[in-house]
Amino acid sequence: MNTIKIIKNFIIFNTKPWLDFFISSTNLITDIKDLQKIQHKSWDTVREIFSKKINELNLKTGVEIGVAFGGHSEYMLKNTQITKLYGIDPYKHFWFYFDPMNLSQRKFDFLYAFVIGKLNTFGDRFELIRTTSEKAVRYVDKIDFIYIDGNHSYEQTKKDIENWYEKINTGGLIGGDDYDHPSFPGVKKAVDEFFKQKDLQITVEHGGVWYVINNNLK
Repeated sequence: MNTIKIIKNFIIFNTKPWLDFFISSTNLITDIKDLQKIQHKSWDTVREIFSKKINELNLKTGVEIGVAFGGHSEYMLKNTQITKLYGIDPYKHFWFYFDPMNLSQRKFDFLYAFVIGKLNTFGDRFELIRTTSEKAVRYVDKIDFIYIDGNHSYEQTKKDIENWYEKINTGGLIGGDDYDHPSFPGVKKAVDEFFKQKDLQITVEHGGVWYVINNNLK
């Protein structure tokens, strides 16, 4: 079994392919850190919104679809009393999908290792599942909340809501970001269609953060 060593929030495997990969990845470290700084300027102002609702509703278990750099997962783990957070992200390049976060596969592989190291300090409270949300839904049991921040197309946002809705306990929370974002019109369309049909109120706050409290009895 390969051992894992955490060095400055990076994860190093004691096998030669991984060692060679990281030795040659100085430019990747720089690229990831630069991209992270740019993204944080917009993300930092909205992260607290969902965590406040988690605390208000006293929720304990949840899922984040689209972990990226792990910043939002880290914020939730630090600022709430949740006991288990599943991070779902394939860290895979999709050639047919346009998004600033659709990185090259090499950068995604590096970012995956970066996030494992970054969130390792939370132990069993956090579990990173590297697969699509469609596959992950079969792995996760009932949860109290889900934050959807993956593929922002209409089709995928709709699938994520439909696939995970039944996993949410009554009184739980469903939400995400980029509601009514001009670059991702499919998010608003998918959210509106699904929850209006369920007769559930959609709340939208600054930064395009949206959420719904699941008051429907199962």
